[in-house]
Amino acid sequence: NSNNSNSNNSNSNNSNSENNNSENNNNNETTINLEHMMDTSETAKEAVYNDILVLQEASKWALRFNRRDPPKEILFLQAFAVEFPDRPDSPLFATERYISGKDSHGMGFHKHNTNSGFVDELQGRNTPQIFSAHSFYSSRGKRLVADIQGVGDLYTDPQVLSCDYRFGDGDLGPRGMALFFHSFRHSKFADSMGLPLFPLSKHEREEQMKLDHNEENEHDNKYCQQEMHDQEDENMLYLHLDDHRRSRTLLGSFQLENSLLLSHKQNLFRTINTNTCGNHEHTNNNKNKNSSSSSSYLNILRSNISKSISKSISILSLRNSIDVMTHNNSKSPPSSSSSSS
Repeated sequence: NSNNSNSNNSNSNNSNSENNNSENNNNNETTINLEHMMDTSETAKEAVYNDILVLQEASKWALRFNRRDPPKEILFLQAFAVEFPDRPDSPLFATERYISGKDSHGMGFHKHNTNSGFVDELQGRNTPQIFSAHSFYSSRGKRLVADIQGVGDLYTDPQVLSCDYRFGDGDLGPRGMALFFHSFRHSKFADSMGLPLFPLSKHEREEQMKLDHNEENEHDNKYCQQEMHDQEDENMLYLHLDDHRRSRTLLGSFQLENSLLLSHKQNLFRTINTNTCGNHEHTNNNKNKNSSSSSSYLNILRSNISKSISKSISILSLRNSIDVMTHNNSKSPPSSSSSSS
């Protein structure tokens, strides 16, 4: 048993040593790979210096932009070159401050445009696009700061386009400027910053007009929907008020109509009774004729009153008929011909 345990210990020691050797070999290979991945050429060092130069150039045009008192000022981070002289070939690294957080719209790190004509229209930010156009006109067409990205209005890693291609491989020159203005949309903000209209071709002007027309239609649709919603609320309010007033008006008109009808009935009965008493002094034949005519008048008026109530005849017409009949009864007793008529 002791021999077996010793043999097992020796095997475990051998395996541990083999694992250590393999780990050391892996570490050496990793170090070698990292050294091969690190570019220490003069071209790589020039690229680092170019990134710092581009940020300084963008900061210069940002200061000129802020002098025009825009609604929101912009700022570019500053980059620095860190050199490692103790490492082989003294490599360089470009460093800058880390940007974290979100802007007032809840948006984090975002790219607003590129050096090849892309313009982000979904977010609806005007400041980055106006700044790029302002850098072009402020430099009289020699510079255009593009590839705007960052958090809020704190930007980093831009790309400056120049007419002489001096800012590295990303500098697309006049072609990149033309691609930007092909996607750029002039606005009232651009007018307030003193930016003129870029001379577009006929096809580009037609596309610009279509975009402006679509934007106006979208704005008009939103305004119309809001106005229709407000009008519906106002109509509902007036409808409730009209119902309330109508109910009160109908109640008052019914009460007025009933009181007028009652007063007309009373006046009519008084007139008929008076005429009946006056006609009692005449002969019996005339008395019978007058009483029969008065009763016929009374029946006619009663039927008219009932019809006016059932069929909603206007009060004015009813009053006129009552006045005419009252006037006829107040005259001398009618003859036989008049009574028959």
